[in-house]
Amino acid sequence: MKNDFRQNIAAIISAAAAGGVFVLLLFLLEWSIFIDIPVAIGTYAGLYLMTKPRRRIGGIDIDLIENGEELEQKLIEAKKDCESIQKSIIKIGDLQVRNEAEKLSETSRAIIEYLENNPSKIRQARQFIDYYQDTASKLLSKYIGLQDANIETEEIIRLKKDTRSALATLNRAFSGQFEKLMRGELTDMQAEIELLEQTVKMEMDK
Repeated sequence: MKNDFRQNIAAIISAAAAGGVFVLLLFLLEWSIFIDIPVAIGTYAGLYLMTKPRRRIGGIDIDLIENGEELEQKLIEAKKDCESIQKSIIKIGDLQVRNEAEKLSETSRAIIEYLENNPSKIRQARQFIDYYQDTASKLLSKYIGLQDANIETEEIIRLKKDTRSALATLNRAFSGQFEKLMRGELTDMQAEIELLEQTVKMEMDK
């Protein structure tokens, strides 16, 4: 929404400037209309490109990222589900369920921050975004509905218990997804640690 508003402002400013240039050239400088029109169009295009908001992921213009708009949309979806999880947390009465939900929220925020800094990894996170996080968001919303209904039938009690178990499973899945995304970095860190240990050992053996 913010980008759309800024783009509209940029378009209005550019159109006003182009109109001003057109009037100036045509009526004050008495240039030919066949010259005025291309100059005005060029003024509009140039100003719009200069003033329109830059859409970026991790500081990189999405136009420079392969399938940048698609990746941006996936990131937006991830953020919406993360916000949904956070909103559910404050409504949860059961301490164990809330603790599991808070863990999900923490890992979710960490993954999204990582993806913003590493947009090339967004494709690898599709399973997390499209399934695991979406499932967590929906499950918590349904749990809130059961809780607010304030009815304690055997079926509802069982569902609440199953929800606690499912959230624990999702937490393991979230952590596993994050580890997969960071596998390259973890491997590099391990290699650096091993090199450090070898270097220290060699120095000590001298």
